[in-house]
Amino acid sequence: MLLQAEAKKLTNYINSLGFNIPLRKPSHKHVGAIIADAVLQGGGHRYKTQVKPRVERMRDKYPVADTVSGLSSLLKSQGARTLLNWSGKDEQQRFRQTVAFFLKEQINTFDDLRNWLKSEANRYRLITKSNRVDKAGIAEISDATADYYRVLVRLPDAVKVDSRVEQFLADAGINTTKYRYKDLRTIVQLAAKQLRRSPLDLEGAIWNCTGKRTYEGGKMTVKWQGFTARQAKEFSQKRGYTSEVEVIETMKRPEDWKLRSFDDAKRGNYLLMWRWKGEKNYPSPHQVNRNPSDRWQSGKIESFHKYLKKPGGIAWQNKHKPNWLQPMTTAPLPEAQLTIGLPVEQEAQFKRLAGEWGVDTPVLARIWILERLRQLRNESQ
Repeated sequence: MLLQAEAKKLTNYINSLGFNIPLRKPSHKHVGAIIADAVLQGGGHRYKTQVKPRVERMRDKYPVADTVSGLSSLLKSQGARTLLNWSGKDEQQRFRQTVAFFLKEQINTFDDLRNWLKSEANRYRLITKSNRVDKAGIAEISDATADYYRVLVRLPDAVKVDSRVEQFLADAGINTTKYRYKDLRTIVQLAAKQLRRSPLDLEGAIWNCTGKRTYEGGKMTVKWQGFTARQAKEFSQKRGYTSEVEVIETMKRPEDWKLRSFDDAKRGNYLLMWRWKGEKNYPSPHQVNRNPSDRWQSGKIESFHKYLKKPGGIAWQNKHKPNWLQPMTTAPLPEAQLTIGLPVEQEAQFKRLAGEWGVDTPVLARIWILERLRQLRNESQ
């Protein structure tokens, strides 16, 4: 019942936006390109400029890779770096592991893959068996990536809950920090049912809608996907955090650091420092309303968080102790309180609308005000 009520909030929010939910384009059915897409997406990579061109290259340049067996043969002769046109060793390793896993599962054609992914048990196997942590430190794939495979093969009930979708749910008045990944996925699926559309189409519409937004960060406008370590440094300098920038920029790379670029650690520390300062206008707005325990769930920053839990990371942290690396309890960011007067008749109408939305009247007022402000901002750009 609770998830149904949250889905109703989402449905009403979508209806209030005059939201267009187009049909998703059919899959290209090239298995090699699907695996490349799933392996390269996420991790802070820009989809349009970094991932999509490589997926299209795989599809166009290697037609024989449209089956797992054909892809496996090419992998042996040319290697993952050449096929992906990607220098990152983690992604190359994950690509090889996934191909080997699908071969072991006797998956070859697109239809094989699509039928295999229909099973929730197989989805779980994909998460737990295909990319176990090995000596290189490559972690299992996430729930979101497993669902992304289901999106790529166009299963009607497929929903990938990433930061864009999660932000849209938060905009609808849903406290996303209360729910696990699968609960958030269920909310979108239930909302799609209420709207009489497929979850696959709704997820795509939400993702594309949210990705078009831009946000202000100090005097710097950045795209939704996030920020680089250099952007974080420039932003912090503009905000006057001179000593904090010096601390972060002089951090030394741990001797046993085996994860991604150490710039990810710097990004993570900038993010923590902004939270510690109570900074609301930093260039990663989808983090603003999250709890401190969720502060690392932004692409590659999570790799540094995992490192800090290991013996080497604990020793490194004890050596470098800026305040924002310490455990902390952060109070919710303050919000202005508004009192709005309405004629009695309109107040009754507003209460009825709030009841239909499944929210309290202050929540509905907040949703409408924020959405109108967003529209005005977009019109002025």
